[in-house]
Amino acid sequence: MERPLLEVLGRHLDRELELRIESHGIFLRPDRNRPFLWNLRSQVCDFDNERRLLIKLSDTGRVVAVVQRSLEVALEILNLQDSEESISWRSAFQQERDEWMGQIMLLLSNDQRMKMEIGDENQSVEILTRLRYGMERYGEVLSPEELNVMSDAFDAVICRSNVVLVEVPRWFATSKHEWFGSQATFVMKLKDNLFMMWTYG
Repeated sequence: MERPLLEVLGRHLDRELELRIESHGIFLRPDRNRPFLWNLRSQVCDFDNERRLLIKLSDTGRVVAVVQRSLEVALEILNLQDSEESISWRSAFQQERDEWMGQIMLLLSNDQRMKMEIGDENQSVEILTRLRYGMERYGEVLSPEELNVMSDAFDAVICRSNVVLVEVPRWFATSKHEWFGSQATFVMKLKDNLFMMWTYG
């Protein structure tokens, strides 16, 4: 069986869909079902491929929304919405979310790793911008625990850097699935009241 491509969030859903494809031919029609799984993987691949954990954390809300929506659609297609199996699938996804937050909490408690994650001033700006955007854009999708962890990460970067994020502009988006190739520049205020221009895109 092909190894599930999803590594952090959506692993269980990926595996269950792949099993049904191979065992029963479910989701196999090329015009409908295989693309469903491929689409899920393509929307999560940026998250999985990102090795900077704080940047990855900032994208959590988008990925949670993608996997949650895909999970519910899959349960509906399989007519499992109110079954015992649906409870298992949803519980597995929640466990993945909890495990992911556990990884971040370990990171936040490790000063050496945090120093490496935060990097220089430009990297700090990127992390803060993405974290703020992730919390503001997906606040209704994220759990209170996830929001608290992201807020703690934001504060930790502030404490370890010389950057204060003023606001996230409306045009800002964190991934190619929300970003359409535009490039724009905005101003960040530093703690010493200097300003820097930062371009994203």
